[in-house]
Amino acid sequence: MDGREPSEYRPLEIETNILSHATGSASIRIILEGAGNLLDASSLVVKAALLNATQSNSLLLSVFQNNSKSVEAEVRQLRGDMLPLFVTIHKIGKTYIIDASKEEEACSLSRSDLQ
Repeated sequence: MDGREPSEYRPLEIETNILSHATGSASIRIILEGAGNLLDASSLVVKAALLNATQSNSLLLSVFQNNSKSVEAEVRQLRGDMLPLFVTIHKIGKTYIIDASKEEEACSLSRSDLQ
């Protein structure tokens, strides 16, 4: 109804590394119009933050080595294909759409929140 394709989100902006003291952080700017949009936006920003995060695999602490503390850690990125993404899908007639407007939600025959 607003010119987008059924599989197209409204414009959104995701910014990562917004908190300097966190190992992964993100912020999202998106037009929220319905309940499904909030779930989708939350899922997008959580995935962006996790993709930006690092995961410590092992931590070795040597406290009394030459009178100094030393820390060794193996750090790696999380795999994006292993992180869930939730998408709300509405069915209008025989067409499935994401990021439905209020009018599209009112016309939808069903709604599914998929992972």
